[in-house]
Amino acid sequence: MEPNGTLILSTDAQILLDFEHDAFGWRLERQGRAWLDRALAPLDPDQLAWLMRFQRGAKVQDVLASAGARSGELIKSLERWIDLGLLHRPGEPSPRPDSRFLPLDIDPEFRPLFDQVKDYSLTSLEKLYALHNACTYVTGAGVSGDFAESGVWRGGSMMLCAYELLRAGDTGRTLYLYDTYEGMPQPIDKDVFLDGKTRLPQGSLAIGLEEVRKNLLSTGYPSERLVFVKGMVEETLPRSAPKGDLALLRLDTDFHDSTYHALVHLYPRLVAGGVLIMDDFGSMIGAREAAQTYFRENRITLMLTRVERSVVAIKTKR
Repeated sequence: MEPNGTLILSTDAQILLDFEHDAFGWRLERQGRAWLDRALAPLDPDQLAWLMRFQRGAKVQDVLASAGARSGELIKSLERWIDLGLLHRPGEPSPRPDSRFLPLDIDPEFRPLFDQVKDYSLTSLEKLYALHNACTYVTGAGVSGDFAESGVWRGGSMMLCAYELLRAGDTGRTLYLYDTYEGMPQPIDKDVFLDGKTRLPQGSLAIGLEEVRKNLLSTGYPSERLVFVKGMVEETLPRSAPKGDLALLRLDTDFHDSTYHALVHLYPRLVAGGVLIMDDFGSMIGAREAAQTYFRENRITLMLTRVERSVVAIKTKR
């Protein structure tokens, strides 16, 4: 611990005591609230006061001086809080919570998987957990077919799918990853967030194909079962459509035209009992309109279950 150094309370950490669960929370944008067992970071009134001194940044030596005879205990607490991600040094990014912050009801087998993929995905804890549930449902129920994702960023969601399939010993499925691998295309007028103003500019969220390939290969999933399709789906589909059925289809391209086109060419391949996940249904006007138009045109009725700002559905008939 550097006594002359400065530490900052992580931006999204909120010390919200939950006496029922003896825990405190960390609210992260788009993550909801996660809880940490306070046995990992005890907070008596003095410790809470010390921690809150760093809310806007403070020098360690100044806080140590305020601790008086308990300064040795404070040094140990500071090391623990840094390890947990509650405090960080200036210039370092505010950490994301790891599996120690997962909600109390989360399945134990999800915890190590979350730590393996959280830095490779922009999706929230709740969305990743819904994907985990979708994978365990597909493998457990014996739903046949491959997996496809349109819009992959760094590959975190498909990495989670790969880990889930490896854990289930179900590695005969092919994972199709459709993306420009060059960032977002030019948006049209309706490609805007639900606030009606915010847009994703052309070229944003650009992650190259080789980086995504490396991330997926790091999971240990059979390389011959990984198919990377580069380009706008409006141009690569149906030419590069999966050869067989789909058990899981995840759409996350944000924009209207790509969402509609992917539904036209991929949704019919989803088997009865297969899972459809639309990440942007509750956040982007164009993506929502594209899905509604496609379902109306094809007289498709689905129960769309809201998971944060995405929706999840099980296809009932082919």
